[in-house]
Amino acid sequence: MVKNKLPIIILVNPQLPENIGLSARAMMNCGFSELRIVNPREIWPNKIAIKAAAHGSYILENAKVYKNVAESTKDLKFLIGTSVRKRFANKNHYFNFNDLFESFKIYSKVGVIFGPERSGLTNEVIAKCDCIFSLPLKKKNTSLNLSHSILLICYEFSKLYGKKHIVKNDKKIDIADKKSFYGLMEHLRTDLDNCGFLYPLEKADGMFLNIQNMFLRASFSSQEVKTFRGMLRKLKNPRKFDKHN
Repeated sequence: MVKNKLPIIILVNPQLPENIGLSARAMMNCGFSELRIVNPREIWPNKIAIKAAAHGSYILENAKVYKNVAESTKDLKFLIGTSVRKRFANKNHYFNFNDLFESFKIYSKVGVIFGPERSGLTNEVIAKCDCIFSLPLKKKNTSLNLSHSILLICYEFSKLYGKKHIVKNDKKIDIADKKSFYGLMEHLRTDLDNCGFLYPLEKADGMFLNIQNMFLRASFSSQEVKTFRGMLRKLKNPRKFDKHN
């Protein structure tokens, strides 16, 4: 038997220190504890954020700051990108919690990513996510303060994990972490660039995003990632056989 860990909250390019602090306070109210921050606009650590966090200041004191999304997510196994905008990425986009919770294993190491207050997540970050989630709000009023969004999502997750806080560990769970997945994608992108598959060049990035989404939906295990990378290496340097034997 294993105890599940609540998802990790990741803030990408947050702008206002007050919002970071209030987000930590919202996390604390729902039992969340792990916060990761990617390139905050203001100098970190920040006294304004700590003051706004009130009793949740310990979350900020333990928060880790990263230079990019890849570094902040490399140990995770499932990423949920939050967005109020309709995205054209070829991946699942959920608008209610029941559908979202059915999309991943509750015992996976999950991260929920929030973008900057003004613009939200970029397409580049969305491309790294396994799915997109939009809060089920009225269509004309979809804009929320960052901390309000985090409070709603953390509250729903806390209810889910409260019901299923223990799961049977009968089988070994082997889903590749994002570090392995990012390595595979870099390997594949290099090979596809070198062989001229991603052509014309002005469409190369969009083509590769579609390919990456295909692999994301496959949910490769660690061994499958290693096998696929071995296949790529062998295709570049094929073994020579004696046709007469």
